[in-house]
Amino acid sequence: MHAQLKNPYKDAYIWIKGEQLDMKGMLDALQGRESVMRVQMGLEQKKRDNEAELMKLDAGKTSMKNFFKSKSSKESSKLTIKAVIDTQVQQIDDYAKLVHFITILHGLNAIDRFKRDKVNQYKRMLRGFSVREITNQHLTANLCHHILQLDETKAAAAQE
Repeated sequence: MHAQLKNPYKDAYIWIKGEQLDMKGMLDALQGRESVMRVQMGLEQKKRDNEAELMKLDAGKTSMKNFFKSKSSKESSKLTIKAVIDTQVQQIDDYAKLVHFITILHGLNAIDRFKRDKVNQYKRMLRGFSVREITNQHLTANLCHHILQLDETKAAAAQE
């Protein structure tokens, strides 16, 4: 009988460990979206800084970056900064599209499916846990029944 008994808590432990890994995976996915947003915000800040520097160069103001530059060097810097700003605008747009895509993917697909799967897994685990417990109790009841039959057999043999 001992070999037939199954510990439902062992299976529950393994299931809970799997649930923790699934939750960590979903958390990592959400944090990945946030890291993409941080990169986008960093690019936007760099773009603003470059635009401010370009405005200073266009206005003829002096800054620490262009204090020791010649006029031709300042013109060259303007062109370089404009090219960098154009590149940053394109990158910011690409990151915005990526964030939008990830948001839609999480909101419409991944999170709903994740929750639905977790509910189904939880129901399945409870069902399996209950079946194991009922099976174990049935085995225990059969053992007790057989023990009582042995006692009755011994009592009947003693009376004869």
